[in-house]
Amino acid sequence: MNKFHTVITQTYYFGWFPEYHKDVDPSTKSYVGHLVGTNDVVNDEISPGQDMTVKLSSSGETDLFMMYQKTEGITLEIDSDYAATFNNHVVIVEQSEDGADSFVKASLAPGDLYTQKGWNGGTLVVQVCSITSGTPDVAKVISFVDGKTHESCYATEGECVDTDKKFIVNYKLKNCKWVDFNPARRCKKGGVSSMCPVRCGTCGYENCRDGKKRFLQLESNNELKGCAWVRGTSSLIEERCNLPGVREICRRTCGHCEHSIFG
Repeated sequence: MNKFHTVITQTYYFGWFPEYHKDVDPSTKSYVGHLVGTNDVVNDEISPGQDMTVKLSSSGETDLFMMYQKTEGITLEIDSDYAATFNNHVVIVEQSEDGADSFVKASLAPGDLYTQKGWNGGTLVVQVCSITSGTPDVAKVISFVDGKTHESCYATEGECVDTDKKFIVNYKLKNCKWVDFNPARRCKKGGVSSMCPVRCGTCGYENCRDGKKRFLQLESNNELKGCAWVRGTSSLIEERCNLPGVREICRRTCGHCEHSIFG
């Protein structure tokens, strides 16, 4: 087992700094917290109310552990292959019990999102809102199970709606009414839920993100656009966001959710 995997779960199972451990069942209560890296904890730079290790657990689910990783001080010995990917990220590791194998599930930078469908009847969501340098360095993180609990990295969110534009699925133009004929299957197709979050029941974590599909901006010329095009020229973002239906698809780019605290 790699040393990098175990350092995250060992802090919990070995009882290192237990006053800064937190157990959370995100299906019954969402998590909003500030994670501090191992070295800053060792140097006594952590404050009450901040966390070092968070264990996410629900009945029937394999435990997940979250830590903010920064290669400094006592963590400098982490294998360079891992440091290049996980330094200054919030890392999520899965481990079923003490002594079992552990597996890295995600490494999240500010704004990144990890989802795990089928978590106790919903979709588990972990998002890093911000990472702020200082003494200590702090990562603000939220976690919830969509459909049961909710949190947001934004102060205000616009109304969650499905797009009425056509978009590409498997090289064919579809719309959200197409989803109605088999939502359980069609919502799982890559990016569809980001275009039809109401029908797909994903408003909890799609409402402040950009749609992932190219869409038909004008049916008269069959021109396909995507949110990368909307934000591609900074001086034209507002103009493009004001085109019919674009703001409802490119939600993050067009400020559908306001007062972002991403760092």
